Amino acid sequence: MALVVGENTWVTLVEADLYLTDRIGTAAWFALPDTAGPGEPSKELYLIMAFNMLLNHPSYCLSASLTDENVKKAQTELAFYFVSSYDTFISSADMASRGVSSFTLSKWSESYFRSWEGDFPLPVMVSMFISLYKADGLMVDLTVEEGDSV
Repeated sequence: MALVVGENTWVTLVEADLYLTDRIGTAAWFALPDTAGPGEPSKELYLIMAFNMLLNHPSYCLSASLTDENVKKAQTELAFYFVSSYDTFISSADMASRGVSSFTLSKWSESYFRSWEGDFPLPVMVSMFISLYKADGLMVDLTVEEGDSV
C-alpha cells in the first residue's frame, strides 16, 4: 500500500528519512526497503502502522488531515520505535490484556501497563510531540487553509 498524505499518513517517506537522518541509532531504519510486499517489513508499512495507532489512540484527538510538524515527527518516531520494538510492544499488550500486571524471573522483572483496554502507552518521544492533542484538553488543529486569517 502506498503512502497517501491525509489518508494513511501525515508524513511522506522523504520527510521521515530526512528527520531520522539527524537522529542517533537509525541504521535499522535505513536498512529497510522503502516499500515491500503485503505484510513485509518496509518503511511504508511501519509509517502506516504508526499513523493508524496514533489516529485511533483514545488519549489523543488527531485527525488525518493534520499538517503539524510535531504530528509528523510523532508518527516517524513511532514507526522507528516499531522497527526494533514491535514484537515487544505487542507481547506486552497481550500480557496486559490477559490481566498480567507483572512478571518476575529470578532477578529480572517486568511490569505491564495497568490496562490496555483501548488505551496504550506511547514512547516518550512520541507523546512529547503530540501533547497538544491530549484528549483531556482542547483539540488544536494547526492546519491553516490558504485565505484563512490567523
